[in-house]
Amino acid sequence: MAVPPTPGSLLASSRRLAAWGARIDSDARSPVDKLAELIASRFDVTLAVSLEELGALAAEHRYVIVECLGATRHSAVYAAVDALLARYVAIKIHRADGDDADELVLAEARAASQLNHPNVVRIYDVGEHDGWLFSVSELCDEDLSAWCQRHGWLEILARIIEAGEGLARLHAAGVIHGDVKPANILILNGVARLADFGMASVPGHSTRIVGTPGFIAPEVAAGLRTRSGDVFALAATAWACLFAELPYGPLPSTGELAEVIELTVNRARSRAFAQPRRQHPTMPQLVVDELECGLRWDPGHRPSLELWLGRLEVLHAWGTRRARLRARMPWARGWSSRRALAFVGALFVTFGGVTAYLAARAEPARTGGGASLGFEDLLGELASSNPRLRAEVAARVGDGAAAVDALGDAWEQFETLSSRDQVRLANSASEIARRLELAEQLEHAQLAWSVAILLHGRVGQLGERDDALRSFQEVSDVIPITPALRQNR
Repeated sequence: MAVPPTPGSLLASSRRLAAWGARIDSDARSPVDKLAELIASRFDVTLAVSLEELGALAAEHRYVIVECLGATRHSAVYAAVDALLARYVAIKIHRADGDDADELVLAEARAASQLNHPNVVRIYDVGEHDGWLFSVSELCDEDLSAWCQRHGWLEILARIIEAGEGLARLHAAGVIHGDVKPANILILNGVARLADFGMASVPGHSTRIVGTPGFIAPEVAAGLRTRSGDVFALAATAWACLFAELPYGPLPSTGELAEVIELTVNRARSRAFAQPRRQHPTMPQLVVDELECGLRWDPGHRPSLELWLGRLEVLHAWGTRRARLRARMPWARGWSSRRALAFVGALFVTFGGVTAYLAARAEPARTGGGASLGFEDLLGELASSNPRLRAEVAARVGDGAAAVDALGDAWEQFETLSSRDQVRLANSASEIARRLELAEQLEHAQLAWSVAILLHGRVGQLGERDDALRSFQEVSDVIPITPALRQNR
């Protein structure tokens, strides 16, 4: 293998551009003026310089490298233009060597390319050139760490949910990401995309610790790779993006990696959360509560990814409603979360809304000495017009009959949903069935699994459908098929 690339090594100091990659026929190459316009419109290179340097480059190579985006011990990433298809790309040149280097690179590319999800970075190509292993993906605008500095809590929460959707798709394929962090969530046209699958693997025990300190779950530090470990990392990512600080404080500037990891794990065990360096006055305490749920030391006490994302989605929906209300009533912009909730609740009572929602939120959460705003109160109001959320609420409080009824209502609305919401409904049905099964409401779980089978099949989640079918059969081995299900058959 050739000498591994170093940052900028493909770009000569006297040139702004470099040609690289497989050779292509000159007839297939995009016109020079088209490529120059692409380069000048996105990068800090004038059209005149682009034209001049493109003319001096070897025209037979497929990619025009424009700048180095960054490098680690394992790879260097370049921004480039595909001269064959006239589009922006990111080229990741891998430094890995050894007998299994090729397989590792291919495994990373396969993990991303097989997903075909709007919240996962798309892989265009993978191969070897000049002795270097490389992969080519879509070029994004920036990472989440940089993007969130210019946006508020609602926008950041939306990006976390989107990244979680991509992560859920990865989990559904039986793969653990292993290194969820702000730098591995990229933004393209305002939408989050999960990236960098170099540490992806199947669940199970590992002989080495993977991930980035500050985002590593305690069980992952102990060598156990789980889906819940990715939930912990995503919750830590959300905390870091919202509050400009790692959840358990800054990392020491010196020390061995193992010592740093041990320190953060001990902080996680003691629940020693750091004080936020960035404040969001309009953000409800419930958001912090949900992040802390995802950061629980014991993976058995963390919510599943789907359930956690569903709760964040509810909080985002409520925050969006409140923002619209404040926009219509400028005099209410300075209100606290508690006062705004009380006002909205009063409106619901006045106009015949959900009276249970208005359970006198006299004090914000965690103040003690009075009623506190609970997540179920918030969810109950939002779920009144959303059968999927209503089913989730019912399953959480152990009302299996209501959960199944709400799933039936959601099924009737299936054709009117967007493709994204159809997938969310299918995943939610499985989560609801699982919760009912754990609550030993087996007849209702059986019905919920049957709905999940239908929904997963409709949205093309064949693996999830087979999993739901196996769960349905396991429940049916314990109890006979319910009369309601037999009638539906």
